[in-house]
Amino acid sequence: MSKYISLDVDTEVEFYVRDILEKIDDDELRGEVIRRELSARVNLETTTVENYKPGEFRRILCDVLSLGYQVSDDKILGRIKECL
Repeated sequence: MSKYISLDVDTEVEFYVRDILEKIDDDELRGEVIRRELSARVNLETTTVENYKPGEFRRILCDVLSLGYQVSDDKILGRIKECL
């Protein structure tokens, strides 16, 4: 006589996506968006341009517009115009 039994179980588990998203690292989430070639909006805190140093604001614009940091000002302005 065997001391073990075999069970075949089909289980369904429900969970909130928000619970998972809160545990995912921002960089990992950004990478997944890029890998799937999706677009996403970045929600910037409401603030005025004057609160940023020129380099900081430029980086934020490049991040929001999905541009590299070594892009020209004309390219940044062109992308902004495309989005309007």
